[in-house]
Amino acid sequence: MFPRAVLFVPASRPDRIHKALATNADLVCVDLEDGVDLREKNAARQSLLAFLAAADFDVNRLSVRVNDPTNDLGRQDLAAIAKLPQPLELLVIPKAADTGTIDLVFELCPQIRKSVVIVETVKGLSNVFAMAAHERVCAVCFGSADWSTEVDCAMEWDALLYARSRIVHAATEGGCAPIDGAWLQLDDEQGLELESQQLRKLGFQGRIALHPKQVAAILRSFSPDAKTIEKAKQVLEAVRQNRAGAFQFNGMMVDEPIIKRARRVLESVGISCSDATK
Repeated sequence: MFPRAVLFVPASRPDRIHKALATNADLVCVDLEDGVDLREKNAARQSLLAFLAAADFDVNRLSVRVNDPTNDLGRQDLAAIAKLPQPLELLVIPKAADTGTIDLVFELCPQIRKSVVIVETVKGLSNVFAMAAHERVCAVCFGSADWSTEVDCAMEWDALLYARSRIVHAATEGGCAPIDGAWLQLDDEQGLELESQQLRKLGFQGRIALHPKQVAAILRSFSPDAKTIEKAKQVLEAVRQNRAGAFQFNGMMVDEPIIKRARRVLESVGISCSDATK
């Protein structure tokens, strides 16, 4: 499964990268795009390269969001990253419009293994199914702020529901993870958790965090609670005892989709399905 909490940190503040890695965030993304002022782009890139060249870090927990790869800043980012002695595993691609954007990234950085595409434009949402099916894409992220600005809609649940649902559909069909963008109200943890729980119900697997204090609420929202885990164990134990295609259990009809969901719940918290039925 793709990481649940993706903590962003601006490349212009390299001192924050180690702090971000010390949190419980599943993935840290060093941002060269929106988190960095235009006047600081070159300096931020050099700071990031110095950190990556010198630091001892888990390459599986660190990613980079480059600038739009179709402009000069993005191409400069990619050219610099391509020269790193220790290649990154994951790049985050903003303003992803079509598969050509993805192909361009891997043409310039062939050593990168996977990417996350951020869908934040009308064109990107139109082409999201093709991008989600791309072999080098492991997750599709919804950039709600840019999207709502382009289409001039409110950044509210109902207004964003179509775009979010389409992203979940495309990512699931393409075999990658749907993740949501950031909750912008840093002082509203309750709002963050409530919306994140709704996102999980819709099918999202995680979202972006803009501050370390948001990580805990995101992890809670995208993780099964103890009651859900116990119910999944009971369902799989009932499967073991009944050995039937479909059966009743605690007043509920259990068949293959319910069994599959129970297995997914346990796998998401690292519990072996065979261990759950011992």
